Amino acid sequence: MATNIPPHNLGEVIDATIHLLGNPDSTPDDLMAFVKGPDFPTGAQILGRQGIIDAYRTGRGSIKMRAVAEIEEGRNDTRITITELPYQTSVEVVEQKIHDLVKSGDLDGIADTQNDSAGRKHRLVIKLKRVRQRQRRAQQALQAHPAADSFGSTPWPWSTAYRAPSTSPRC
Repeated sequence: MATNIPPHNLGEVIDATIHLLGNPDSTPDDLMAFVKGPDFPTGAQILGRQGIIDAYRTGRGSIKMRAVAEIEEGRNDTRITITELPYQTSVEVVEQKIHDLVKSGDLDGIADTQNDSAGRKHRLVIKLKRVRQRQRRAQQALQAHPAADSFGSTPWPWSTAYRAPSTSPRC
């Protein structure tokens, strides 16, 4: 059986494990009081909790995420600065997708992109052309590239993760 388990906060997992050892009849909902959800190293926003709940209860769920971006209005230009990306999404892939969309004509109003990432810090700056409807162009740019993504989670369902050994002899 294959799994695709997202990273979690180790302290929360240990607390849930200790609770489960002391209370073997715990339900997935009991354990969710300790483990709130995945702890993605690239940041980004998790949209809604239903995907997390489904993953913990049934072993299958889709966790929707969106990049964190700021729109900076300068005197001469407007920039979108993306600082957090969905899990397993690289700045290079997002930048290339934007270039492809601009080149094909599916996305207009983009003057340039600049990858300012360093080490473990993600930073992609999208410079917008001087247009009257900058806010609309910014929204269009954010929706057109993979700044929003889903992580298909298939952890072992908590409902079958641990059961106390039977005290009755096996025959």
